Amino acid sequence: MAFPSSSPSLAFGYGVGGHRTLKQVGDPDNGGYREHYIRDAQGNIMAVYRYTNSGGASTQVVERPVYGSSRLGSYVKPQEVMGPGLISVEYTMPLTAADQRYELTDHLGNVSTVVTGRLLDGAGAGSQKQAEVVLAHGYEPGGSLLPGRNYNTTAYRFGAAGGQEKDDEIYGSPSTSYTADFWQYDPRIVRRWNVDPMTFPWQSSYAVFNNNPVVYVDPWGLFATRKEARQHKDDNALKGRIRKNDDGHFSIDDKKAGTSIFRDAEFGLSKAALVEARRPDNATITPFEVGTEWLTGRGARERDFLGGDHFTELYKTHEHVEQTRNKVKGTLSVSGGTNTDPISNRYDLSGIEGVGKYVKDYSTLATAGATGNLAVTYLGSHNLTVTITSVNAEKRIAVVTFSVHNTSTIQSATRPPVIGYQPWYQNTIGAALNAQFENGPMSETTQTIEWSETIKY
Repeated sequence: MAFPSSSPSLAFGYGVGGHRTLKQVGDPDNGGYREHYIRDAQGNIMAVYRYTNSGGASTQVVERPVYGSSRLGSYVKPQEVMGPGLISVEYTMPLTAADQRYELTDHLGNVSTVVTGRLLDGAGAGSQKQAEVVLAHGYEPGGSLLPGRNYNTTAYRFGAAGGQEKDDEIYGSPSTSYTADFWQYDPRIVRRWNVDPMTFPWQSSYAVFNNNPVVYVDPWGLFATRKEARQHKDDNALKGRIRKNDDGHFSIDDKKAGTSIFRDAEFGLSKAALVEARRPDNATITPFEVGTEWLTGRGARERDFLGGDHFTELYKTHEHVEQTRNKVKGTLSVSGGTNTDPISNRYDLSGIEGVGKYVKDYSTLATAGATGNLAVTYLGSHNLTVTITSVNAEKRIAVVTFSVHNTSTIQSATRPPVIGYQPWYQNTIGAALNAQFENGPMSETTQTIEWSETIKY
């Protein structure tokens, strides 16, 4: 990689979370400067301090980003934090409008225009006031600047790649290098410098934006497709379900562990706390309606059912649940309540022995669920797992939690009896079907069922 001979020496420092904490350009004692980043717990920049020592030591806070639900802009009036006279009336006065910067972004979050907080007198009839524009960017698909379509491009710290920070000093030209939490990016070739630790066999390990920078923006290395998330989950034997988030990216959410894997990191997998809001209609939705959601692609792609919900209560009436309950009672009785290992009981439609279950379950569709158990019909083959949480050996009672995790796909919904459960079918015909329905109608949905009860053994 070639750099201009006139480029100053550069040095960067990073914290344990992979976030940049320091940037040094040249020698601070000889015309250069060193910047220190102050971040919040999520890694957002809260302030940037700049140190210089050419003609006297100086440390100033030079930038303070402003946030709403995301970054809105920045306050760029320098304030000295060394030497005498640090406390002045300016600290108690409103922010100066001319030093406020507000971002106007495109659909990918790229900074297209920056305006100040003040209005100027209008230039035409009917335009009494107009915004004070301090910067304007026109971008090519990867984020490099369009020739002749830019204005004052060095006047703001952030730019393309979803509004990431620019490192113009690397190549000595504006908007030719961007930094994010876990990568350095060259927009002219639409490639990252370092190998992505989450690689996929169908694309380069240096690829970004799923090779589609017009549609995707991925400043943290998020999974751009369900296929990528599933590949990473399978390769690393991870638990949890794949969720499509509000921003269009995918994550691997483990409800039991309370974590969400949603980005790559140079130092291993990064996990965030999983915070979920329960859908109020989970309590009343029927299996038939859940099936309609999957069929049409409209509605929730994940459903969590608890005790008391219609879906759960219907499922609990199936003979497989009673068989599992008896299995738990037998285990506790034989061990005197000492064996509290989890118990898994699979409801299996595979093989010749599964044909009778298959016919019985799917016959309920003919009556729209009026006969049989439509909850089990919808789930198909699945595991029912029981966790024994507490035992009173003297009274011979135990508190247990039943849980089901199910994934609905076009393969699971259409496979024929016997051969549809063979590995060769699942890995060829079934896999091809799923690949055709990555999104929208008949794409993957997930359901979890969980309830607790006290049993006597």
